[in-house]
Amino acid sequence: MSRLRVFKPAKVKPVKKWRDTLTIESLADDGRGIARRHGKVVFIDDALPGETVIAEMRTAGKRFDEARSVGREVTSSDRADPPCTYYQVCGGCQLQHLSDRAQIRWKNERFGAMLSRLDGPQPMTPFTADSLHYRHRLRLFFDRGKLGLRAHGSHSIVAVPNCLIARTGLSAALKKVYAHSDWLQYAHAGELHLVEGAGDRVAAVLMLRKKPTQAALDNLRGSFPITLAQVIGEGNVLFESPVQLIYPDGELSFEPGDFTQVNPAINRQLVTQVVDWLHLESGDQVVDAFAGLGNFSLPIARAGVQVVGLEVDDAMVGRARMQAAEHGLDNLTYLSRDLFQANALAGINVNKALLDPPRAGARELCEALAASAVTRVVYVSCDPATLERDLAILIAGGFGISAARWADMFPQTSHMESLVLLTR
Repeated sequence: MSRLRVFKPAKVKPVKKWRDTLTIESLADDGRGIARRHGKVVFIDDALPGETVIAEMRTAGKRFDEARSVGREVTSSDRADPPCTYYQVCGGCQLQHLSDRAQIRWKNERFGAMLSRLDGPQPMTPFTADSLHYRHRLRLFFDRGKLGLRAHGSHSIVAVPNCLIARTGLSAALKKVYAHSDWLQYAHAGELHLVEGAGDRVAAVLMLRKKPTQAALDNLRGSFPITLAQVIGEGNVLFESPVQLIYPDGELSFEPGDFTQVNPAINRQLVTQVVDWLHLESGDQVVDAFAGLGNFSLPIARAGVQVVGLEVDDAMVGRARMQAAEHGLDNLTYLSRDLFQANALAGINVNKALLDPPRAGARELCEALAASAVTRVVYVSCDPATLERDLAILIAGGFGISAARWADMFPQTSHMESLVLLTR
């Protein structure tokens, strides 16, 4: 009689937590300090290059460990006192302990290193603006009566009734939402999106994890302290009161749920540089891929050239067309295209291109442009990794990097916006 074999999983040897004194060599792309312990890489929160810190292990992996700084023996001259009361617990910012000057230097080095790997030029002077009070929209989370931003390194919620990177109107609305918080008892859990338009006008979109009863929805609407544009529950629109906002310091009309650049002061500089780099001339035909509502295509069209704006979302295309008509731009056409497919440019005859993709980048579009007759490309990117991948595709297709610049779109965080000009 055969004996039944029972699989016994191998015993996992528990990892002994360590505490050690380490010297920080550099910063990782997410802003954490990088050190080495017995030859193994360690990522350390709240640690800067040149510092000697007492590090305490949080997690251990095969290739690297993660730790937190619990003390410092040597402090960097680049260290700053975080201006925000909630900085140590809130996950919204990663770099407030690094001086503004050092943040710019570090981002410039990251961007320059990427360009060097592609045999590109040195980066131009970056676009900068105020390092606080710059955001015109915020995404908050709420659950069982608690409202705020995600905590550092977790999904727990930190109440932040005063966010220092929010613009004036947005900050005032945030305080009002906290001061009159009765609405939370009817909302259970979800997300709150606050968006500021011109004139400090703010509107909100609520995204509920569960669909409420009609009575709860009515109470929620009645108790909400600022303009409520939309309530979405389980993916369905439960309430909608159309709100049109004007982008701060601009003329672009948008709705609270639309994508817009978070930093209006930096966006103005980006738009000016894009138009300049496209070197628009009579007879030019330009494609604006990932055009949105026309942040770039409207000013490009005002130069008198033919422009085709491409966007994935049909509803967005319809509203962009209305906006072009309102501005009297009959040389601007919007089309709905899947920009992540190889045939995205089929039937479109252009000689210049602008790309402003999401973090996923524009691999397929770059492959199509590399094989096209387009002679000039301006690429706007919010992710250095996918930008480097896509630039390599264009370079292999016969383009060269003529100029490159980055913009401090997200001060106090590890994120950055990049702008690259490529010509054949």
